[in-house]
Amino acid sequence: LRSGDLLKNGQEADVSEQCLREAQDLRDNSNLWAALAGTSECPLTHEDNTFEKDFSSCPAGDRYSIACTAAGGKSVIIPTISIVCKRNENERVEIIFNNAIECLGNSCPETLLDKATL
Repeated sequence: LRSGDLLKNGQEADVSEQCLREAQDLRDNSNLWAALAGTSECPLTHEDNTFEKDFSSCPAGDRYSIACTAAGGKSVIIPTISIVCKRNENERVEIIFNNAIECLGNSCPETLLDKATL
């Protein structure tokens, strides 16, 4: 993870070296990755071309949050993430994640995720 990877409103975020080190440590934590993989069991609903996953009602989301804390991070809830893709000129697909959990380093500001460019 490099500071240039973290964008806020299209601008490079002001991220401390400590935050970057913590982010790298979290990235290297195999238990955290295993817990993240477990969130695939959270139910996915769909209607027409909209797919939606809500982590608030899924025990795997809680396990990921606990694994984040155990790895030295802090869990932050992102109320809604919406991703829209065009399948072709006339058709688009939307993927919505509700109450998504992000694991940040303890020294990283939660505002890092405000309008982040993913």
